[in-house]
Amino acid sequence: NNDITVTCGTQDVQLSIFLCPIYFAGYNEEQVVLNKIVEDPKCKGTVDASISPPVLRFSFPISDINSTSCGNKLLITSNEGTGAFKDFSNIQSVEVSGTIETNDPIANVITYNQELLYMYSCSYPLEYFINDTRVDVAGVSIAMKDNNGTFRSTLTLQLYNDAEYSSALIIPGSGLTLKTKIYVEVKAVNLTNK
Repeated sequence: NNDITVTCGTQDVQLSIFLCPIYFAGYNEEQVVLNKIVEDPKCKGTVDASISPPVLRFSFPISDINSTSCGNKLLITSNEGTGAFKDFSNIQSVEVSGTIETNDPIANVITYNQELLYMYSCSYPLEYFINDTRVDVAGVSIAMKDNNGTFRSTLTLQLYNDAEYSSALIIPGSGLTLKTKIYVEVKAVNLTNK
């Protein structure tokens, strides 16, 4: 736990882990990746030998849709407020989390290299996350409030292939072709009886 440092910044999340335990376990910096995403160079760290002890640094943005590109998970949590206005207050936050793991190139072979696993998470107020970022809408809930500031709810947005909303839309990595029909279901949940 002491080998990783997590900085939850306003524009990005910065991670750094000590390099010596990686070498000691029989790995190098090329074999340590975010969330087992081996193919993408953005999901690998860079060595910083300007400090002692040297570290392997990772960084990914929270201010655009790429916050989930390296397999990071977004979890929205909701806690009921307190006090006289607890029926109207719903405190929501977004937790960005994931792992830094070693990727042993000798697959399906007995190895004596110990696997290294570092877990990280950052929590942001949902309003901050929505105001300052574009939201990846794949199954993510978002919050809204009206102009007078008293109505708060949670909206869920799902994309579908059909008008019956029974077949979820899966967007391929290459994107959708032009003029593809997309059916969007928006639901308001967590409403009070008021």
